[in-house]
Amino acid sequence: EEKFIVGEIQGPRRWIHGEKVTLYCSVSYCSEDTRVMWMVEQTDGKVEELSNTGRDSMTDSDYMISKETEKSDKEGLLNITSLLTLIPSVSKHVGMIISCQITSDGQSKTKKFQAKSLCAKPQVMEPVKTSLCVGGDVQCSLNLQNFYPKHLRLIWRSGEEDQLEFKEEFEENNDHTYNVYSNCTVPGKLLLNPNFTLHVTWSHKSLEKHQSQVLSWRDL
Repeated sequence: EEKFIVGEIQGPRRWIHGEKVTLYCSVSYCSEDTRVMWMVEQTDGKVEELSNTGRDSMTDSDYMISKETEKSDKEGLLNITSLLTLIPSVSKHVGMIISCQITSDGQSKTKKFQAKSLCAKPQVMEPVKTSLCVGGDVQCSLNLQNFYPKHLRLIWRSGEEDQLEFKEEFEENNDHTYNVYSNCTVPGKLLLNPNFTLHVTWSHKSLEKHQSQVLSWRDL
């Protein structure tokens, strides 16, 4: 006699910090007393059964579990799809394995799922700050916050071509995301050109394309 069939857990493999994700697991030809249990396995090996804590304003500690049921083409047996919705966060979900255990007619089957990547997008808290130095140079600084992973490429340029020297300092936050403080000194002689522009550009794994800010001579 053919037993129930459990499909692989489906859902996006690339997660963005703070952006809702839904996973689903489909079961065919199961009985009415079928039990579905979602679990998470932390990187330290600790396994926790998930309960449905989802509400309208979900946080990264909430999980929303729902179920869709329909009759199968075999009499008395059902097809079930179980859905798990969560809000990924770097502090909770990096490296986590999610599993779905189906128990029907005294038999259990388990499927596992792990995201390929979890990224947090760099947040720009304020525009580039500028201050005049002794001697006519201009100090420019940019602060990007709460990104993950740490690797972020940031470049300052005069116009669109010439790269300027800059210093940067990274710091790790309590939730394992990162901030970077980048400082660039623009030589005063460049500011003699009224068409001068300053470009700061950054790229990160979480961004589909690089982002930038442009300052004109008047902004400095």
